[in-house]
Amino acid sequence: MFAGWRAASPNEVESEILEPMEEVLQGLPGMETMSSNAFNGGAWINMEFTLGTDMQATLMEVIGRLNRLPSMPADSDPPVVNLGGGGGGANQALSWFFVQLLPGTRGNIEEYGQFITDTVKPKLESIDGVAGVQINAGAPEELQITIDPYRAAEYGIELGSVAARASRSNDVSGGFVDVGRRQYTLRFEGRYDPMQFKDLILEWREGRPIRLGDIADVQVARGKKSQIAIQNGNPAMSMRVDRANGAYVLGTLTLVKEAVAVLREGPLPAAGFKCFGHRAIGTGLIPVLVNLVTIGTQLDIKIVVKLSVGGQQSELPILQ
Repeated sequence: MFAGWRAASPNEVESEILEPMEEVLQGLPGMETMSSNAFNGGAWINMEFTLGTDMQATLMEVIGRLNRLPSMPADSDPPVVNLGGGGGGANQALSWFFVQLLPGTRGNIEEYGQFITDTVKPKLESIDGVAGVQINAGAPEELQITIDPYRAAEYGIELGSVAARASRSNDVSGGFVDVGRRQYTLRFEGRYDPMQFKDLILEWREGRPIRLGDIADVQVARGKKSQIAIQNGNPAMSMRVDRANGAYVLGTLTLVKEAVAVLREGPLPAAGFKCFGHRAIGTGLIPVLVNLVTIGTQLDIKIVVKLSVGGQQSELPILQ
């Protein structure tokens, strides 16, 4: 499972997120080992269970225990649980695909992340046997407030109060007012347009407002890159297709390839993209053929593994 807290250090993640999760997950039936890792922006927990454990029942138990967690930090993401591992390994990842810009398409590949998310992801996630699609579209756009500590000190503004005031910039319902036959809804509009944050009033001093723009620079920009995708030497956007637990791998992979073929011929080239496939994970030995040949009363069984390496196929008898 993974829990994110974008702006937190490993120490903060460990004390506020990781340790509470470890406490509620201790003592799970059948659990052999629990390993965890806290890092900048989040934490991982991996649990291994004894052979024969009912993993569906265990999954429900884990979700129930996570619901008993104390209040998490306001700007953290709720834990995400993956059955079979969430690292994209052979137990989860079904296949990879890469999207590149066609020659002449303007901009960088990262600028089209929302289009790929809205166009490709729903198409593939609707396939029976696909648990989800993870898209590496680079760092998303974010509101960045860079505080100048020297200017804040001159005005006597505490940094913690700035974060608290900015996080409270939301619309708040104020109830209803009946005027004759009409009923009016009262609402306090505290939500700011990103560039209006500069006008956010932090405090009043001698009748003069101290605004966020007086001590900080505000801009909308992409965050720091944590992942990068290069395909055939060109910048690309990677898409990992994850299989659902218990899904038939070959059948699901066939449906995924058919859906990608439709996207390659329609929406993607029309928008200035080209899509490349990648070798499927966990399907290097496909298929296992069982030839049953009946000669009189004798049944001859021959099992042949068909190998596909570098586009060339060869047969390897393993049982006869």
